[in-house]
Amino acid sequence: MPPSKQPTNQFDFINSAGQKPKKSKVSLPAGNSQTQRMLIFGGIIAVVLIFVIFIFMLANRGGEDKDQFIHVVQQQSELTRVALLGGTEPSANPDVKITAMNISLTVSSDKQALATALAKKGIKLKGKKLNGVPNQATTKLLTDAKAAANFDSTLITVLSDQIDDYRGSLETAYNQTKSRSLKNSLSKAYEHTDLLQKQLAATKP
Repeated sequence: MPPSKQPTNQFDFINSAGQKPKKSKVSLPAGNSQTQRMLIFGGIIAVVLIFVIFIFMLANRGGEDKDQFIHVVQQQSELTRVALLGGTEPSANPDVKITAMNISLTVSSDKQALATALAKKGIKLKGKKLNGVPNQATTKLLTDAKAAANFDSTLITVLSDQIDDYRGSLETAYNQTKSRSLKNSLSKAYEHTDLLQKQLAATKP
């Protein structure tokens, strides 16, 4: 005899009708549609742009040596101070006074420009870091020179030596930074020192 069929539950269709097919929790796009390719390509472009912007920001920020810039700014402060002493000294030769005042005003302006450029890079200098400490040895040297009646020649020598040191510091700072704005400020200050040295050399005590 052929095997007898199992009786079918007449209510099976009710049970199966109430069950919904399970959906996959992860939906992956199927096929290689044009939309998919555009999305992938767009994602790659976005990643590349972010990387380029990041590199540009690092390059623009530069590897600023804060101590080097502090040194430059303090040299500017001292040079301005000494030149101002010469420019306001009653006994000084008029030509020496004019040269000294020109140095004071020029270097002071360069200092302000550099300090502003540094502040934009997050390097804000205040107090002693900005103005430094007056060199008392230099002050005494000029005071003694005044008493010995050779103030003018001493002042010219002191200013010339300070400008030489200052030029070296500007060059060092220029070579170590990658910031365009800082390089621009340092370059202009360097050009000014060349003109100031020529003016000093032409000034007769």
